[in-house]
Amino acid sequence: MSDTAIVTDTSPRFGPAPAGFLITLKSLDSVTALLEQPVVYQQVRSLLIAAENELFLPLVETAKPTDFTQQFEFFANRYFPIRLQTLLSLVNAIGVERFRTEYFQEIPKLVISLSQHANIWGLEPAEVADSFDQYFTSAKSIIAIAPHLPLAPAEPILRLVSSITEIDFGFTCLGLVFEETMKPARWIVPELFRLTRRSLLVYQDATRTLVNYVESIHPGQEKLDFDAAYHAAVVDIAQYRPEVDDPPPSDKRSTFRKYRF
Repeated sequence: MSDTAIVTDTSPRFGPAPAGFLITLKSLDSVTALLEQPVVYQQVRSLLIAAENELFLPLVETAKPTDFTQQFEFFANRYFPIRLQTLLSLVNAIGVERFRTEYFQEIPKLVISLSQHANIWGLEPAEVADSFDQYFTSAKSIIAIAPHLPLAPAEPILRLVSSITEIDFGFTCLGLVFEETMKPARWIVPELFRLTRRSLLVYQDATRTLVNYVESIHPGQEKLDFDAAYHAAVVDIAQYRPEVDDPPPSDKRSTFRKYRF
C-alpha cells in the first residue's frame, strides 16, 4: 500500500467529508485535544458505548450465516446517526485543524494493525491493505470535489452515502475485533470483510461517476475550501430521531431505536 495515499497528504482539503470515519472507545484517547473538552469527551464516549452495546455486539453475538447480510445492513443503517453525531461533536469541539492533525494521523496505524493481523481471522493481509488503499484513494477524490457535490446528480450521491455508511460500520466492527474488544465466531470476520468490500466497490463506482461529472463542469478541480464547503453542508442533527422500523426477525435485543441524543 502506498504510504503517500494516507500519511503525507496533510493539506487543508483532507478532512471530514463524504469519506471515511471510524473510531472506537480505545482509539478515542488518541484525539488528545478532546481531553481538554471533558463534557464533549463524555458525550462522545456515551455515543460509542451505545454503538458497541446496541449495534456491534448484537451483530456478532446473534447473527447467523443465513441472515448475516440482512443484519449487517440493518445495524449499519442504525449506525449512521451515531457516526455523524460523533464526527460533528469532535470537529465542533476541537476545530478542523486539530481534528485532522490528531485523528487522521491515527488512521495508518489502524490500517497496519488490520493488515498485520488479518491472517489470524482467515483474511489475506495483502487484500485488507489493498482495500484500505482503494478506500483512501476514493475518499481523497471525493474530498477534492466536495464543494461541487450539492449540484451533482442525486443517484450517485445516494450510492456514495449508503455505501460509506456500510464501509465505516464494517471497518469499525473489524477494528473492534482486532483490538480485542469483541471476540466473534471465526466465520463472522471474513463475512464482515466481504460485505465491507462489497460496499467499497459501490463507493468507488459512485466516486468515479461524481468525479467525472465535476471534471466535466470544473476541469482541473483540485482544491477544497473546507470550512465553507463543510459548514454549508452540515445539517442540525441535535434533534435527530431515527425512524422506527422493524428489525430483522433474529434481532431480539437491540433497543437502539429508543435511543435519543
